[in-house]
Amino acid sequence: MPWLRDQHANPHSAHAAGRKAKAVVELARDQVAALLPPGGTLAFTSGATEALNWAIKGLGGSVVTLASEHAAVLDTVAALRSGGQEVTVLPVGGGRAGRSRSGARGDRAGHETGRGDAGQ
Repeated sequence: MPWLRDQHANPHSAHAAGRKAKAVVELARDQVAALLPPGGTLAFTSGATEALNWAIKGLGGSVVTLASEHAAVLDTVAALRSGGQEVTVLPVGGGRAGRSRSGARGDRAGHETGRGDAGQ
């Protein structure tokens, strides 16, 4: 993978290295898209924060998360809350495990979100 080691270029640049990088990005996009089921969707983002924003904002309904989440998650859910969306940020217990406190989830996760894996 020379593109991660020593052949760095912006695929949006007009110079030769940029055009080559663009061709490699398009090839990678096509290869990954070929792995998806028919009708599947592939979206490239500029990084983790953008990807988290897309994922969280695309959920709709209420959002349940943990207080120990990354700031990119907490900032996004705070913006949703200020816009009127229902958001629950669950506390975490002490120690290093970062687990929600026993009983803190109550009926919030799964029931109101419609997602049985929320907060687990």
